[in-house]
Amino acid sequence: MAVKERIGAVPFLIKGDQVIVLLVTSMSRARWIFPKGLPEGDETPEETARREAMEEAGVEGRTLGAYPIDAVVQKSDDHGKVEVPVTFYPLEVETIAEKWPEKGKRLRHWVVLEDAQDIARDADTQKVLVSFREAVRMIRNAR
Repeated sequence: MAVKERIGAVPFLIKGDQVIVLLVTSMSRARWIFPKGLPEGDETPEETARREAMEEAGVEGRTLGAYPIDAVVQKSDDHGKVEVPVTFYPLEVETIAEKWPEKGKRLRHWVVLEDAQDIARDADTQKVLVSFREAVRMIRNAR
């Protein structure tokens, strides 16, 4: 059975010298993760990232397509755990909604990037955080 690639978002804000990321709880294992899901219809990867960020975390913003983060994450399915490729896009948050589609199903938590590894302890999210730190360095240098 072929595993379909997911698309995700790493929602973030830059406040002075601090970078703050937004984590959400997973649906099944109550882990702190970044929003992700499958493309719908003819969505581009960046459109998928923005949709997933709104549905799961209640944020809208600008995807930074020049800084994709490729990762492999473990998902649970009927046959146990499977490895799934995911491309995450940094999403610079512009709007934070009070209500969003999965508000009753997930929690969201803003955390300073330096402290995120203490909150998101699973190996999958840790790897994305390492890559995101490098992306932030490049984003800041490009400004």
